Amino acid sequence: MFWVLSLSPDCSLPVGQSQTGAESRIVAVNDQVALGHWYSVNADCSARPVRVQVATPPRHGRVTAVSSKEYPDFAPADALSVCNSRRVAAVTAVYKPDANFTGSDSVELKVIFPGGETWSPRYSIQVK
Repeated sequence: MFWVLSLSPDCSLPVGQSQTGAESRIVAVNDQVALGHWYSVNADCSARPVRVQVATPPRHGRVTAVSSKEYPDFAPADALSVCNSRRVAAVTAVYKPDANFTGSDSVELKVIFPGGETWSPRYSIQVK
């Protein structure tokens, strides 16, 4: 079975590697923000399950992993670019700050793909 790991619409993880990343997000007080979407796609565009865990929780909010449907964004030369017009099953991590909190927060996630590959994205979050 052929599959590619895709971490976000414009970033993919080479098979068999573990990666870490750091990104920033801004969210309004008492609102929420999607941190990222992750999916694993087969050659027929069907999705394989991806798990998202909180490795280091935020101090001033919470993160939940929710099922979602996302459009992949594979490069035109990629064999999987035929999947770009279809929504695939994904997992979205959503950060919600504590009520009335303003300031800085951070979280580290652990994304586990079907083959055991992992991605450990870190997020710096500004609540304004």
